[in-house]
Amino acid sequence: MNWLQKTCQYKSLPLPFEDALPVTEFDSQGSEFMGREHMDRRMTEETAKMEEEALNQMKYLGQGNQGIVYELDDRVIKYTDRITEYMAALKAFKDPIPCIVPVLEEPKRIQEDTPTNQNPTHPTIWRIILEKVETFKGEDFKMVAFLYDRREDMVNHMGAMSEKDFLSGHLQVTDNEQYRQRFTYLYRLYKAMYFCLSENGYVANDAHAGNVGLKDGRMVLIDLGNTVKFG
Repeated sequence: MNWLQKTCQYKSLPLPFEDALPVTEFDSQGSEFMGREHMDRRMTEETAKMEEEALNQMKYLGQGNQGIVYELDDRVIKYTDRITEYMAALKAFKDPIPCIVPVLEEPKRIQEDTPTNQNPTHPTIWRIILEKVETFKGEDFKMVAFLYDRREDMVNHMGAMSEKDFLSGHLQVTDNEQYRQRFTYLYRLYKAMYFCLSENGYVANDAHAGNVGLKDGRMVLIDLGNTVKFG
């Protein structure tokens, strides 16, 4: 067997409960998520086995482009190597705010750097445990996706007339009263979340439909990967 054949062979993933992970997953735009591959390159077999033993009832939930997520009862367990995500989660844990999903435990470093060079094969990995909340699907997902695309308009539309202008500009194309009411409701929730994040020092530019959810009648950010600036 030559080098190329060896390289192209499927390799068992050093990730918790690797057999349950799908081969590929795609986002709403048809792009393949890379979180599994990203973490595969970084997590050691020792770390994966340690997490399986520590949280032996968790099940695979999903992935993004740089992290992988599991669920355990009413909790979500995320593994990431991004220091900015760790910093945001630590900040939210110490000083919770209503527009960010509750961080239930202080983020834990479960893998140290492998100091072989400036870009280690196995970098630091953190485990972040969040409360599991309702996420958006179907028509609601589409509405929130639209709001995300138009978020800059919301920043400039802060008064009652501005809300009226924003809503009338979109809702004039439909006579469906149920849709109109739901869109207005989600608009107000999204806008409140957006300003809450900004006012508390978080960057809100990645609050797209796949990164937000609902908790106690509020919209909350559930992915903290791009919410703080570092350096």
